[in-house]
Amino acid sequence: MASFPSPTTLSLNHLLSFVSTKLDSEKFLVWKKKIDPLLLSQDLYKYVDPDVPIPSRTIASENNTQVPNPSYIEWQSMDNLLISFLQATFTAPTLSQTPSFPTSRTLYSHLGSSFASQVNARTHQLTIQLQTIQRGSQTINEYISQIKSIFDALANTSSPISDSTLVLNTLRGLGPDYDPFITAI
Repeated sequence: MASFPSPTTLSLNHLLSFVSTKLDSEKFLVWKKKIDPLLLSQDLYKYVDPDVPIPSRTIASENNTQVPNPSYIEWQSMDNLLISFLQATFTAPTLSQTPSFPTSRTLYSHLGSSFASQVNARTHQLTIQLQTIQRGSQTINEYISQIKSIFDALANTSSPISDSTLVLNTLRGLGPDYDPFITAI
């Protein structure tokens, strides 16, 4: 059975400073990119990992009666602290919309499944936005800035776009004034 050491509340509070992105409906993947390595580096990922067994609540004593398992008690204490830590990384609206869960594992699993559809919808929306963007009356700097914003947002999804796709969509939206430039490229 795996041992579950107990980082202190103070050390978890210190770790909060490494999570500059609070979890909200548009930043799940960015948040997850920060949380996962942090949990792994502190040997806390095992609390949210469904492949790591949770210690049993009781164990058999010398006289074959069931007694509370000290490993479970330690695990439960750390798991509750981890729930509080994870919730401290949420925005207020996200926290108010998140139900209570008995373990950090069920909380973490819920976050992954509930944000998956939002991530897919946001990725789809950004991809369409990039495919249909037009320079119109914008200056070249405004146009490129808008494309960069879309590209950066897509980079933080599960489906970042390639450089060639970015270039093709950027050139396509420039308009007829840039046809000689586009042809040359």
